[in-house]
Amino acid sequence: MAASRGVSFEHKKSTECTDAKFHRHCQGRFRGSVSLGFGADGKRIRRRATGPTKTAVLETMAELREELGRAPRSTRTYTVNEAVAAWLADGLPRRSERTKTIYKDGLAPLLAIIGQRPLRELTALEVRKGLESLAGQLSTRSLQIARNALERAIRFAQVHERVGRNVAELIEAPGGRTGRPSKSLSLVQAQALLKAAESSRWYCYITLSLL
Repeated sequence: MAASRGVSFEHKKSTECTDAKFHRHCQGRFRGSVSLGFGADGKRIRRRATGPTKTAVLETMAELREELGRAPRSTRTYTVNEAVAAWLADGLPRRSERTKTIYKDGLAPLLAIIGQRPLRELTALEVRKGLESLAGQLSTRSLQIARNALERAIRFAQVHERVGRNVAELIEAPGGRTGRPSKSLSLVQAQALLKAAESSRWYCYITLSLL
């Protein structure tokens, strides 16, 4: 076992043939681990990777360090629901409770789908599929509110080093269900109604209603 700068390597014989491209008979794999400090729950954040050579493992660990180094307090237990709750509680200063309720209610259908996902593991594809699955139930405006609110919540988590990237920025809200046809009178119809009601005792009432 050799250790250097928080990264350790262990050469071991694999007992399972999980990926034959590394070595014939799946033997001679290397495993590396890197410690990235402690999470908000007090547990050490440690990630591991395996590979056929120390060089391959080093490259993988460098990618992990770059990814998680931007979010040293990110843990697998920190969910999208928790990130949204933190944003609603502390990320909307000087906003009215009504505004917060609009965001909360707007996000509720989407959170029912992705809310339990660990924030650091959430992907843009999951967000897009979640929104698309709601397209037949929600209006385009509601989908836009959900998408925009999620983006802002994740941005708030980025500021507090809970996640490294904002996957909601990578997608656009899909179109929602078609709204019911408007029952409002057109300008021509309103003018015709006023003309027809000129001699009626309801004329003032109709005029006031139109205005």
